[in-house]
Amino acid sequence: MSTTLAPPPPRSFAAKWRDFWFAPGDPTTLGFIRVVAGILIVYLHLSYTFDLYGFFGKYGWYGQEYVNRDRHEYPSQAMPLNDTWDDVPAAADVPEFPHRKKAVVDFINRLPADPARRADALRYLNRLLMTNNSEAGRAGLRYLLMIFENDDRREEALRKFVADAPALGEAPKAPDENAAVPALFQPMPKDERQAVADEIRAFIALLYAPPPAGGRARDPEDARYVLQHLVECDHDSLKAFVRFLVALPADPAEMERLTGYLAYWHAEPSRTVRIGHPIFSVWFHVSDRPTMTAIHFGILAVMVLFTLGVFTRVTSVLTWLSALCYIHRSQQVLFGMDTMMSILLFYLMIGNSGAALSVDRVVQRYRAARASIRRTGGIDEPTRAFLAAPPPSVTAGFAIRLLQVHFCFIYMASGMSKLKGGAWWNGNAIWDVMVVPEFTLLRYPWYEQMMNVIAGSKPVYYTFISCGAWFTLFLELGLPFLIWTRLRPVMVFMATLLHAGIGVLMGLNLFELMMMAMLLAYIPGGVIREWIRGKVGGKPLGFRFDGRSAGGGRAAAAVAAADLDGVVRFDPAGEIAAAPVLTVADGTPAAREAAFGTLAGSLRLLRGLWLILLLPGLRGWLTRVMFPAAPAGGEPTPPKRGVGGPSRPTAAS
Repeated sequence: MSTTLAPPPPRSFAAKWRDFWFAPGDPTTLGFIRVVAGILIVYLHLSYTFDLYGFFGKYGWYGQEYVNRDRHEYPSQAMPLNDTWDDVPAAADVPEFPHRKKAVVDFINRLPADPARRADALRYLNRLLMTNNSEAGRAGLRYLLMIFENDDRREEALRKFVADAPALGEAPKAPDENAAVPALFQPMPKDERQAVADEIRAFIALLYAPPPAGGRARDPEDARYVLQHLVECDHDSLKAFVRFLVALPADPAEMERLTGYLAYWHAEPSRTVRIGHPIFSVWFHVSDRPTMTAIHFGILAVMVLFTLGVFTRVTSVLTWLSALCYIHRSQQVLFGMDTMMSILLFYLMIGNSGAALSVDRVVQRYRAARASIRRTGGIDEPTRAFLAAPPPSVTAGFAIRLLQVHFCFIYMASGMSKLKGGAWWNGNAIWDVMVVPEFTLLRYPWYEQMMNVIAGSKPVYYTFISCGAWFTLFLELGLPFLIWTRLRPVMVFMATLLHAGIGVLMGLNLFELMMMAMLLAYIPGGVIREWIRGKVGGKPLGFRFDGRSAGGGRAAAAVAAADLDGVVRFDPAGEIAAAPVLTVADGTPAAREAAFGTLAGSLRLLRGLWLILLLPGLRGWLTRVMFPAAPAGGEPTPPKRGVGGPSRPTAAS
């Protein structure tokens, strides 16, 4: 009979897809990303401290009045579903220059409230638009401007315009482009020309019309600005502008509101799909310096707790919300680094980023060791496995996978956008990056000399820029596919090299460090644990304790929680001590007075707290707690059978 094992049945696509997203993952990777990103986030927000009011105050760079109007009124417009990507639908608009804008807005506000009277006054513009000929319409507007500027002889010019019409039954002459009368009007008979002249008079009267509530007539210079604005509009924009004027409501207050919105945002409310931003920031509502300072330092404290991994499930959410408050308040200075930071914080909030390399993990280690000692008198096998490495979790795996896939989309979008630019096809983009004075190292003589050497030789120059451009394009377009193969270490190394180069050459240090923090999602948690442990391993120690003693159990659990590298051997089944005893490598008991100092010198977590341990009296108090004096009289009874033996974690947590 054959003993060959049958191959496992093939897994379905649905099972593979489910495991791709929801397979349990090692939270060590997520914890390491939290530490790296947290340090950068604390540094970034700490830099706001020195100019907090200038950034986010009531009269800061972007004042509170303006940012509040922005979040309540900003227009979001939908793009048309046509064959091109870059076409923007024509819409009504007003001039950019303040004095011209004021003239046009004042003209709109003086329009007749009655829609019928307003349509009659705008009949000349509608006539020009109905031709659907942009050149004819522009010629008609120029003729209107000429009639307007000929103030002293305006009526004479209009009468001549009517008198020069073809006689009844006379064949129309061929249009003369050099004539003063536009070709559009040349074939018109006398009665139609008379109607055109009346429309011109009505529109010019509209330009000089006083306000609806009464007052002086408009200044001729302001009226000229209105006509110049109409002449400068293209055919579609003029059509949208006239449509906006005709559709204005009869209510003067509503008319003024819509006109004010057009003047401020250069957009029509009726053409938007959404008005305002559904965002929140504490800086929208707080503007006095003492309160701003208190809130800012409170946020910094939360971010520090998040970096250390204290109550991470809560502080991760608070850190994300706090970072958004700064981003939403000053979107005018929003940078790619802020986008990467918000992405990282969002995924660190989804996954349990405090399950490893955190204070939360130390607390969990203590509770697990304490519970095992209470149950068995020692540290049992399941607890040893928990102390050796944090257990995989679905949330950690899901968050890491989301971060990996999102990084691929970022690279793909960046690479495809570069393909649209000619500078990346001819290589000039690399050279432009290398020699921009605002960003690069061009201020250093040695760097300038190196660029001169490269530019001085055509073969060297073209080789340099071509290799740089093709390396960037290959990496950004290839990484989303090759990162899932055995080439992952190569792609991670190349991406790290790219971001390090950009950070040095362009000065985008924080942005590139955030991108490198995202790259950590591709490094397995076991590699991170072994790397950390290999850097900071301590001398082996032994710890004998009585598991039935409350003090001994707490002391052993505390040592197990702090022993991140597995350098302590726990021995509850050997020679039972009435009080915990620390032994060095050769088994010699350490003196009680020096026991905690020996322990602190060997355990990485306690070595990291050396500054705190310098506080007067703290070291002695910890010695008394961890290594209490043996009680007088009596010998402790042996521990329960089957619970002794060494317990030593094999990897850093």
